[in-house]
Amino acid sequence: MTSFELMEAMGNVRDQYVLEAHSGQAETRKRRPSRRILLIAAIISLMLLLLGCAAVLLGLGELKLDREPVGPHGEFSSDVISLQGYAGTPNYQAAKEWEDFLRSYDQDGKLLAEAVQGSCSFDPAGISMEYAAYTCYTEEMMTKIDEICEKYGLEILGPTYFAEDALLGFRKTLHELGIDSLFWDGAEAELASDNLYYYREGSFQLEGEIRLTASGNPWPYATAFQYRSIMKTTFDSVVLTVGDIEDYTQWNYTLQDGTEVLLAQSHDKCLIIADRDTHFVTVNIPMFLIGKTDHVTMGRKALEAIADVFTFDYTPRRPDPDTLVLSDRYLPATEDLPEPVPRPQMEESQKQAFTAILEGSGTFFQSQGENPEEMTLARYCETFTEDLPAVIMEAALVDFEQDGIPEAVLRIALGENTDVGVLVLDWEDGAVWGHTFFYREMQDIKLDGTFFWSASASNFGTARISFSKGEYTLQMCLRAEEVDGTVNYFSEGKAILFGDFESLIGCATMKEDPRWVSYPVGEYAELWKGFEERFGG
Repeated sequence: MTSFELMEAMGNVRDQYVLEAHSGQAETRKRRPSRRILLIAAIISLMLLLLGCAAVLLGLGELKLDREPVGPHGEFSSDVISLQGYAGTPNYQAAKEWEDFLRSYDQDGKLLAEAVQGSCSFDPAGISMEYAAYTCYTEEMMTKIDEICEKYGLEILGPTYFAEDALLGFRKTLHELGIDSLFWDGAEAELASDNLYYYREGSFQLEGEIRLTASGNPWPYATAFQYRSIMKTTFDSVVLTVGDIEDYTQWNYTLQDGTEVLLAQSHDKCLIIADRDTHFVTVNIPMFLIGKTDHVTMGRKALEAIADVFTFDYTPRRPDPDTLVLSDRYLPATEDLPEPVPRPQMEESQKQAFTAILEGSGTFFQSQGENPEEMTLARYCETFTEDLPAVIMEAALVDFEQDGIPEAVLRIALGENTDVGVLVLDWEDGAVWGHTFFYREMQDIKLDGTFFWSASASNFGTARISFSKGEYTLQMCLRAEEVDGTVNYFSEGKAILFGDFESLIGCATMKEDPRWVSYPVGEYAELWKGFEERFGG
């Protein structure tokens, strides 16, 4: 029986009991309660008890959209929840339909690759600025968004606008949205804002840090948070990964201003969820302490104290259209592209050196600081570990430095682990240098020299590499970085939104892979031929 059916049953029993009591009022005063009435009373008590569990029955489970793989290569899984409303609402249904659509659309990424035309930049204006908030890169996706909006009677979000990068600018923007403060009038807390972006219909997200200042409060630490408020009149597609919903403790809580909220708490995340008439709010609080390394556990009272400083009792309004200014990231580039530089050709001596190494007779210098060791591939494999020799599985040519002179990449296996990392052979001034990169340091290498790296599920990205005198330098292209529990996203060192980051990662994934040949019996001459044909060397 569902919670709705339980409440409906309780209502029916209550109505019948009242009618019977009213019709026989005089008699019931004289007689002891019948077994039937006692049974009804017991049922009512049971229903009230069950209603006390409503925070669980109508909690995160009613927000769950799906369980999906996460991480740069899907090595983890997490429940994904709606930030738009509970199951059954138009906003939830719209978000669910869009998630289902994306799961089956452009699975090989060819359409995305065509949309970005081999570039690492994503231009939402190539479709329409109206669809910039949805990572929309084809007309079919645009049509699906229109279909969802019409089906559920929702408005499209349109472009993303950004507040001025200062607390005063954030307050000004919130005022434009009809919000005097996100804190309750009597709240004792300090707010430091990092980022605020919003939409023309009143939805917004604020990211920052909060510190409770009341004397004796149960949580005196600075804590990061994300406050996302979505209007119920619009179609929003942003979702939140929360790990395993079963790991959360959930309960209803009444704030000091009288607002009912859902609180949810796990070992690494806390959530405050408010379902209002005009908007749906989610406050995401990663479980960490800013500037404090001790392990401190946030208890139930601490989360309630944080929830108490916020207010959700406002009615967002549309900002004045004259105040809506697009970010530079959405403006078309006006600079003329430089003339392409002719690419150098591979030297015959480089081909011979690489071929000799692959065939077993040639040597290279293994980069080991001040005392590099000259060795063959056989020697390299023997000394890779003390107990188990390494095995070279495949070889490829990759132009990491984009100078027309490729590096050789050899994939390393160790025992049953068939993908330990790679050995990169770099040609410099007539000598070959070898550099070892383990799997997480360099993976999913692309023909243009970019590659993925990963330190954890929330610290990963893409990079380039350059070589000089037996050493190398990394240049980060895309980067997701978690600092004290907050994940920030960067492109070429500049902070970007998650949606833009996700699009760029998708673009990077779809780049052309290098051609691999087997080792030790591969047709190495095909490497040179294929590379020269591909790049016109």
